[in-house]
Amino acid sequence: MAALEPTLHPATLGDVPAVAAMVAAVDTVDYGEPDVNADEILHDWSQGDFDPALDARVVRGDDGAIIACAEVKPRGDSLEFDGVVDVHPQHATAAAFAPLIAWMRARVTQRAAGRPAGLGVYCTRTNTTKAAALAAAGLACERVVLRLRIELGDTPPAPAPLAEGRSLAPFVTGDDDAALHGVLEAAFREHYRSHPRSLGTWRTETLGDPQFDPQYFLLVRHAGQVVGGIEGFDRGEFGWVARVGVLASERGRGTARALLLEVMRRFHAAGRRRMELGVDAQNATGATRLYESIGMRTVLHYEMWRTDIGRV
Repeated sequence: MAALEPTLHPATLGDVPAVAAMVAAVDTVDYGEPDVNADEILHDWSQGDFDPALDARVVRGDDGAIIACAEVKPRGDSLEFDGVVDVHPQHATAAAFAPLIAWMRARVTQRAAGRPAGLGVYCTRTNTTKAAALAAAGLACERVVLRLRIELGDTPPAPAPLAEGRSLAPFVTGDDDAALHGVLEAAFREHYRSHPRSLGTWRTETLGDPQFDPQYFLLVRHAGQVVGGIEGFDRGEFGWVARVGVLASERGRGTARALLLEVMRRFHAAGRRRMELGVDAQNATGATRLYESIGMRTVLHYEMWRTDIGRV
């Protein structure tokens, strides 16, 4: 007898702790440790462009515990959507993923309201069951993203010199919001799946992150203007660099290296003994070479599975 298709239920904010526990089990298989916590999920699910009842679905096991979850959310102010789908390792089959992926496609179609849109889903290279389900649903692997790590050890790195006229500066919440947002938007404008994000959206999503701490946000100034910046987060077990970017005219002057080493020093001072970040393996700016030159090494490969929706 064929297995019954799982029932998908609208999610609620009250489901967050159970979803976090389920995702932790998935992360432990994929990464060796939990990679997201309940506070981060609650923050994401509390954004103005996300309604758990409409934009997330959960599946419950026979005992009522959440064993799977899917969600969709737009990238910035665009019709390119990120999909997240996880199934507890004890229940992970292609058949378990299939209805959740089908729901994600349907929800993007609904939110796009007849306009061309896109759906992208990250999958670790080792999760072949999820990859097979994504392929069966019509998504294709378009890109590989590397997760890099550096062990910080007992001695902090030496600071890197900046080109003449450049100086590191702290990020002052409120005063520097627009400048840092503008530099990072410009730096990432040509990157794969990059879409404009308004200053208000950035403030809500980034400065509103429960682990936001301005000491890990830094700027580089030249001639009174911000020409580079970095967003770092203390994730408890390690320091995470969300983005580091410099204006195109500033590349090749050691600006990004100086930002990375300074935030690394700050993570080290806080007791963190490793730092991690993600980078597009096909990045055209030489970012991967920069990260490797400061001692970072690849520890994980993500695949970006994507499909166009509503395009002919």
